[in-house]
Amino acid sequence: MPSPRVLAKGFSLVEVLVALVVISLGLLGIAKMQALALSSTADANDRSMAAIEADSLAASMHANKAYWASGAFGATLGTTGLVMTNGVIPAASGLSTVVNCEIGTTRAPATSAPCTNIQMASYDLQNWAAQLNQALPQPNTATIICTSAVVAVPINCTITLTWAEKLVGLNAESQSATTSAITTPTLTLYVEP
Repeated sequence: MPSPRVLAKGFSLVEVLVALVVISLGLLGIAKMQALALSSTADANDRSMAAIEADSLAASMHANKAYWASGAFGATLGTTGLVMTNGVIPAASGLSTVVNCEIGTTRAPATSAPCTNIQMASYDLQNWAAQLNQALPQPNTATIICTSAVVAVPINCTITLTWAEKLVGLNAESQSATTSAITTPTLTLYVEP
C-alpha cells in the first residue's frame, strides 16, 4: 500500500504561475478590446453629429429658399464658397454680421420689421456654426459651396465638414508606419434648396 504522501498530489507552484500568466494575458487582451470599442464609439458619435449638423443646415436652407435658391450665395462667394474654421464665419463673406431674427424679439429699438432673406441666412449660419463648433472636435472646417443661378438651375449646394479624429488600431499592423495618429474624416452633403 502506498504511503499517504504519495497519494496526495496537487499543483506545483510552476503550474500556478503559468496559469496566472495565461489569465493575465487574456485580461490584457480584453482591456485592449474594450479601449478600442470605446474609441470607436466616440468616433461614431462624431460622425453622427457631423451628419446631424449638416442636415440641420440643409433644413435651414430649405426654410430660407428665397435666399439659397436665388443663387445670391453662389454669386457672392464664387467657386471657393464659404469656409469656416472652428465655427468662425469670415467677415469677407458678408454673412458675418448677425441680426437677431428670433420670433417675438425686436432687432432694433425702433423696428419690428421681419428679417430679410440675407439677414435670416446670416442668423441661421451663425447659430449653425456655433452648434457645429460644440458638436465636433477641433480643429474642424465647414465649407459651403453653391452654384449661382446663371450656371445651373436648380441651385445645388455642397456642405463639406472635416474634423480631427484620433486613429485607433487594434495592433501595430492595422496602422501603417506612415499614418499619423490624427486623421481628418470628411462628410459631404449635397443639397438642393
